[in-house]
Amino acid sequence: MAAELIRSAGSRRPYTGTQRNSRTDFSFRIASATLSDDGNVTITKTLRRGVLRVTTSHYKAERVYAMKGERTNDDYWNYCVNEGKKVWMHNGNAYCIRPGFTYRSVRLRR
Repeated sequence: MAAELIRSAGSRRPYTGTQRNSRTDFSFRIASATLSDDGNVTITKTLRRGVLRVTTSHYKAERVYAMKGERTNDDYWNYCVNEGKKVWMHNGNAYCIRPGFTYRSVRLRR
């Protein structure tokens, strides 16, 4: 059995804001094949075709401040205080840093 990657096409967008989504589609074919004595592969039957869609989302690190304008920030208390994160000060406003992360998903479409 042989797997053959036929083509791929991707989108490359500049990083703007907090999140960047990029999606790449891979067309593929899974086939039964035979290998001849001279090293050539012959596809005898296509078993399955489809598209693998790989999506990647990037989230950058962000500061979570204790005060938003004149009001307290619930996110600061729920994340920074309750989870015991290291806290810094900036212009009299306490904050912690929520790290960035990358999320990837793979879907099979037929």
